[in-house]
Amino acid sequence: MMPSTTLRPLVPAAASPAAALTVRAVRNYDSIPKRKPFSSSRSILDEFLRQEKPLVQRTKDQITDYCTTIEGDECCSCWDAYFELNKLEQELPKDEIARMVKDSEGDVRYLIDSIHHRSNLRKKMAEKTRATVSSSSLGQSAKPRPFPVPDGLPKTQEELAEEEEALMPESSYTRLLRRMGRYPDWYTPRPDHETD
Repeated sequence: MMPSTTLRPLVPAAASPAAALTVRAVRNYDSIPKRKPFSSSRSILDEFLRQEKPLVQRTKDQITDYCTTIEGDECCSCWDAYFELNKLEQELPKDEIARMVKDSEGDVRYLIDSIHHRSNLRKKMAEKTRATVSSSSLGQSAKPRPFPVPDGLPKTQEELAEEEEALMPESSYTRLLRRMGRYPDWYTPRPDHETD
């Protein structure tokens, strides 16, 4: 038997001399080493290595872990934020990114929203600068129109003639089908009425 198992009689021997001696085994669990309870977090070595990583890399790992737990549009938005963080890391100084991460205070959703906000601001600023550069170059080369051209005016005879010339010549098969009253498979006639 194992050394940690002890045998104890169930019934005292003095109570019934004719009864057979019944014994039960009691196991002593003190000799079994105790382990920490299992958790879904990483091992101690991974935690130690994670602490040695720079702040941005830890943030990327945090976003990646969060993105793998969600689904749908939120997951797509999360991965967009991950790639936008990569772009911001190349464009912005590390101090600004570190401040943005510290402002989130460990809340991954808030961090994702702030990454989206920061990248949208940078895109709008880039579009504004492109628009000002293109408008200044257009202003020098072409004269601005005195008034806008209104929409919905009927076409002039010149525009109609240009459209007629731009049409492809009809084949004999198309003319035959038109005379027979059927359209070819590739042609869809305009509807008789407009629907909105």
